[in-house]
Amino acid sequence: MNMTEPWPKDGASFRASVSILRPLYEAMLSEIPLEMKEHVYQDWMQFHGIHGPRQVKTWSPITIVERANSYLSEVMQWGREYEGGLPFPEVSAGFVAQNGLELAVQQGILTVETDSDPDEPPTTPRPESMDTQTEFYPTTGHTYFALDEEFDVIPLICFLSEQYGKVICFLEGQGSLPSYQKLFHKITKRLVIFPSTINDKPAVEEAVVQFLTESTPVILLLAVNTKNLPAVLKQGSVDCCIYWGFSNPLKQAKKNRDLINCATSIVILMKSQEGSIKSSYGVTIHPSAGINLDRTKDSIMATTRNKTKSALLSTKGVVDSLYGSRLYVLGFSSRKKGAEETVRQLNRYAARALLHGEPEDGSEIFPPVAGRPKAYKKLVEKFDLQAAVDAGLLRLK
Repeated sequence: MNMTEPWPKDGASFRASVSILRPLYEAMLSEIPLEMKEHVYQDWMQFHGIHGPRQVKTWSPITIVERANSYLSEVMQWGREYEGGLPFPEVSAGFVAQNGLELAVQQGILTVETDSDPDEPPTTPRPESMDTQTEFYPTTGHTYFALDEEFDVIPLICFLSEQYGKVICFLEGQGSLPSYQKLFHKITKRLVIFPSTINDKPAVEEAVVQFLTESTPVILLLAVNTKNLPAVLKQGSVDCCIYWGFSNPLKQAKKNRDLINCATSIVILMKSQEGSIKSSYGVTIHPSAGINLDRTKDSIMATTRNKTKSALLSTKGVVDSLYGSRLYVLGFSSRKKGAEETVRQLNRYAARALLHGEPEDGSEIFPPVAGRPKAYKKLVEKFDLQAAVDAGLLRLK
């Protein structure tokens, strides 16, 4: 410090510029995926560790991790957008050993992944059927998956979309398509198209034409209840159609077979809906239906699940939007069910499908990773849900 002097341009105008730019900078930081920040965290420790080019010989393992935690928290603003923040990322036992950080682990300031310690036996035995990775086998025809975990819906749709070139996803809720577009693009890195205007025939036709003329892998999102599909879908070529909805989409899937030139369709259901399948629907269980049952870190679905979790946490506004869209649908039956039961159903959806909510509403296999979303006051007023707000079941924006 004795060899430094104040920067001559550190005046009022400079500080005012910094104050203006800081919120923009923080907004940009909030858009960086958590997965990328995790990589930065490990890179920082490795860079300043015993083998790194920025090694500081006087730094102990504890100092390295404390400074890495501070960098992630203060500079990268880790978890600032979530109530209560987020715990620092876990690292593998191999990373700890490679960088000599055992002392930091012992002090409790660095957390090791529970399944990465070779000396620690697994808490639950791995089933024999999971000893080898379950493979995905592309199948021509009309098949279905029946899931027992709501969270798996989005990862499975994205995984299946990546197995084909041109894919149409028929999803419930036209108002949710923009949110699904952001999620699916972030997870698959593919071009994802949807109609620019809801319930507009020309907009649907425009999106379909763009979809069919794309030369690279592409996903088209349409509402599952879209009527009068453009005739060009019968003339063009589609590799796979995927259907999903809160209500059974099998009837619509069957109807669309004669309207789309596509030899492969896959319907995604929950286990509770499997009993409603009729032989007249002409669907069979997909030969790779077991891929969603493998929940190990080496499973074929693991990467897509991790990307989905990251996208749900880091894609700003998407979870609140999907929460609001689901509230809008459930709200129409609120007078019959009552405000509190309607919102309980909404909160179970948020906790289990979007991983946002309270532990009691979520799944033990895929528990919530962030707090409950907030609802717009105008929706609460529209559907007379104030009783749920008073009961602490619904939070307002």
